[in-house]
Amino acid sequence: YFMPPTDQPYNEDGTINLNTGLPNPIYIAEQNLNDSKLTRILTNNSLAWATPIENLSVTSRVAIDYQVYNYVNYQNRIAGDGAGSNGYSFQQIQNRANYVFQNFVDYTLNLDDENSIDFKLLQEYQKNRLYALSAEGNNFSDDGLYYLSSAGNPTTASSSFSDWAVGSYLAQAHYSGFGGKYILDATYRREGNSRFSPENRWGDFGSVGAAWNLQKENFLVNSDVVNALKLRASYGVTGNANIGLNQYQALLAYDANYAGAGASYPSTFGNNDLSWEVAHTLDVGVDYGLFQNRISGSVAYYRR
Repeated sequence: YFMPPTDQPYNEDGTINLNTGLPNPIYIAEQNLNDSKLTRILTNNSLAWATPIENLSVTSRVAIDYQVYNYVNYQNRIAGDGAGSNGYSFQQIQNRANYVFQNFVDYTLNLDDENSIDFKLLQEYQKNRLYALSAEGNNFSDDGLYYLSSAGNPTTASSSFSDWAVGSYLAQAHYSGFGGKYILDATYRREGNSRFSPENRWGDFGSVGAAWNLQKENFLVNSDVVNALKLRASYGVTGNANIGLNQYQALLAYDANYAGAGASYPSTFGNNDLSWEVAHTLDVGVDYGLFQNRISGSVAYYRR
């Protein structure tokens, strides 16, 4: 983009012109390498257990997400950013594994033809692990060499490992009454996250909700104007653990040097009181549909 129009991309014999004011982008595009590959294996398996109790089901599920990421960045030794160091190469590999284990029980209690309660009990455990290795080097003896074993001057190398885990228990009940006129929901969840100290790792969260479908009432069931009208309200408490790993710990880093010797320094000051960010949410509203849903919408009050 910044090259003058008098610079020609090719010589008269058809070879790429390297005598340009700025590095010839055609040569760089052919000789440099910026390659990223991701191999991912996803599997989701479940096993349902037959029970002698009517409307009772027990299910176990295992989900695995395994990823292998390879990245290579090579800058050639003739033209461009790698010319000053006789070629430059950076390579990185990452392995990530995410496991989710679930066990849950579902039961439907039919009180009569128009009233039922659905119950769910859930236990869940999730584990995530990430391993990364990267290195770079320069001074390559010939063109076409970009693996680090061919670098005459290995410069840096680094590796890291991180993991986190989440465990939770959930109880849920859903009531549908009188042919769906009245709806009640209640949820309780207890969740623990390794991002917090053992003293503040677990949080308790719950929610309740109700809805009234007025269009199913006798005074509206045959209406030519109103074909959908629902009054609804809900209140819930949720937790957020979206912070960095190991923030509650007082940690030292060891990636420094002092006069050529390995050195450490404080990297995280830590806070054992660090815990869940809790949100309280209230939602009250009306959903409506008029004239065969030609006019529809919602009016609601929401506070978080």
